[in-house]
Amino acid sequence: MMSLAGRSIQLYNITFGQYVLILAGMTLALSVGTACFAFTLARFSVNIMMMLIKAVPVGIAVAGISVISINMAFMDNNIIFSTIFQGRIDAPEVMVCGFVAVVGLIVAEIISIREKYVDVA
Repeated sequence: MMSLAGRSIQLYNITFGQYVLILAGMTLALSVGTACFAFTLARFSVNIMMMLIKAVPVGIAVAGISVISINMAFMDNNIIFSTIFQGRIDAPEVMVCGFVAVVGLIVAEIISIREKYVDVA
């Protein structure tokens, strides 16, 4: 795994298989979060065009989060590890991806619970 790092130092002693599984899980978490945010935007939009217009900034934000969290994951020169958390937390990339998924799921759940009790007239 160290040969893939280039000039950076890998922070954790994991095998390549574990690294790939963690990256797949991070990608899945970001995909779930993005889908939940799209569901939320669809519920608050009047028509499909307004939903697509609102989805562009959300998509760009999630794409930015995915680039800074998945690019150079578990390396010492990752932006999230070195700049934002300054090395105080282990595996902050996984936490950021999980946070996006959890927030998206919570918001989508709140919206769907609220929709159950809305009167359709």
